[in-house]
Amino acid sequence: SDKASGERVPRGLFIDTDPTPPETIKASLNGYGFQDRSFLAGKGSCATFSRAESIYTDYLVTGAAEEMRRQAEELDVILGFQMHHAIGGGVGSGVACKLLKKMASHYPKARVQNYCIFPSPEVSTSVVEPYNAMLAAGMMLRDTTFTVVFDNQAIYRLLAAPTMKVPDISYVD
Repeated sequence: SDKASGERVPRGLFIDTDPTPPETIKASLNGYGFQDRSFLAGKGSCATFSRAESIYTDYLVTGAAEEMRRQAEELDVILGFQMHHAIGGGVGSGVACKLLKKMASHYPKARVQNYCIFPSPEVSTSVVEPYNAMLAAGMMLRDTTFTVVFDNQAIYRLLAAPTMKVPDISYVD
């Protein structure tokens, strides 16, 4: 809860080099309650692991680490962190690995739970997705307490199933 008002405040960060996904979530019902500083975005896309892992995204990682520090200071005890991301794109692979490394160095005793979506050749939007996933896999395992892997195609099939009644799958879903 927020110490000043006593209201419950969700803790989380939404990060992307493309401003569209964070802004879409922020404007939806799922974004309600999050503070504006929980949404970090760049000005373009970053499709490859190597571009995202290079100096190109340092501003995002620095901003995310600073916001994590701010949110951690509001807590009595830090039990751990959860990261949810897809590793087919540059941000989900390269930026996530940089952020996991920074979390491991700043919070060495905290548990880091990682939930990632691996790309699927049938639902893929880019030819570099397998490359991004393979480069990120080793780094993620090194800097997390545990990692749970989901198959992108299986998730898509589940959401597209008639029983789920999700008419149009988007960032908000």
